[in-house]
Amino acid sequence: MNTRSDHGHELIPRPEHTPDALRAALAVADPGRLEEMQAQKDEAMKAVRE
Repeated sequence: MNTRSDHGHELIPRPEHTPDALRAALAVADPGRLEEMQAQKDEAMKAVRE
């Protein structure tokens, strides 16, 4: 997804690269995908523990 318009200005500010900031941004941009994000996070954490 491109966050810049043709004039170089951000259309949507980039969130910090933290789980909470990314979750908050997704809640605004596409709340229907929050469950998918959580599932992917859970899978990644499980893989790290194994």
